[in-house]
Amino acid sequence: MSDKSVAAVPEAVEEPFRTRFLQSVRQPENWGEWLEIAGKSATFIEKVGLLHGAFDIELGRGEWDPDKEAYKQYTSEERLEVFFDIADGWRETETFRTKGVRRDYEPKYYTGYDRDGFRTTRTESEQRQLLARKAFDMLCSKLFSMKEWRERGDRENLENRRLHSVVSGRLFPIVQRFFRVEKGQFFSSGFEVRNLSQHDDWRSNSEKQAVDFLLKLAKFLWEESRTSKEERDEAMCASIEAAKPWMLEVLNFLGELRFLEDKVLKFDEQSLAKLREIALRSQLKGHRHPVTKDRPVSGLDEACYVGSEAAWLFKRHELMVRLDGRLREIQSIEWQEEELERKKAEKKAELART
Repeated sequence: MSDKSVAAVPEAVEEPFRTRFLQSVRQPENWGEWLEIAGKSATFIEKVGLLHGAFDIELGRGEWDPDKEAYKQYTSEERLEVFFDIADGWRETETFRTKGVRRDYEPKYYTGYDRDGFRTTRTESEQRQLLARKAFDMLCSKLFSMKEWRERGDRENLENRRLHSVVSGRLFPIVQRFFRVEKGQFFSSGFEVRNLSQHDDWRSNSEKQAVDFLLKLAKFLWEESRTSKEERDEAMCASIEAAKPWMLEVLNFLGELRFLEDKVLKFDEQSLAKLREIALRSQLKGHRHPVTKDRPVSGLDEACYVGSEAAWLFKRHELMVRLDGRLREIQSIEWQEEELERKKAEKKAELART
């Protein structure tokens, strides 16, 4: 039999890469699928893409829960909590160090070329830190930034609604933990705020958005305290009062305690105790002050002398309370005198009519 009599078998044609790459372009069905995909991702470029697109998917719902007889409902707070967890420590290289591997032996990955044409690499810890930084930037864009409301109607009311939702929900303790006060080596008081640079000129645009958010939050906490307890949820009221010492520490770190100068009359004993504690951490320095050697201040007066904002705010409170009480007494006397004069005038008019 000749070869020509055998039917020719067509060769398999490989599907072009472009077709395979563009064929499936769907979004994750819900937040649960995003978590599943993210948990299985292995490369840096995959993880960056997942972080970047995480807020562009519908939260949706998960599996049926027979105990609750309802579907699992994913929430925006759950998504933000994941980002807080990934971003925590984004400024600290040591946080992301590969465990059990010496710094000099960490795996390094090719990342391109610099402007001078030299090959560039990053270590595993640097890759992890960049992912944490990306998560922080996304947090700032999606939660801390309120710039999208600047051109809209009642901006202040909209911002208060955002802050109210944060303070009254599950995110508030997470925010406090993320910006927790820690012992530090560089800040003069010995305390730093985690996930924030010390100086304003060191801060990225994202950090400045976070600082702006914290300042608005501080104002909200003290203004919300003026609202009668009947108008507030008891749990929220307790949460606000418990958060004030933390916020004073944050404002002190930021050098923004003066932000509360117009609210000193509303300071409670807990807030005053925290101000005193902060003030008494101040130091007299031999190279700056008339002392023979460095030492802690001995009281609020010395703390004021070295320029402690906390000490001056405490003193301002004392002065304002004293003057407020005195002026109220004078006002009460004046009101009594006015009332007496009014009654005399009424009696005189009555006698004139008779």
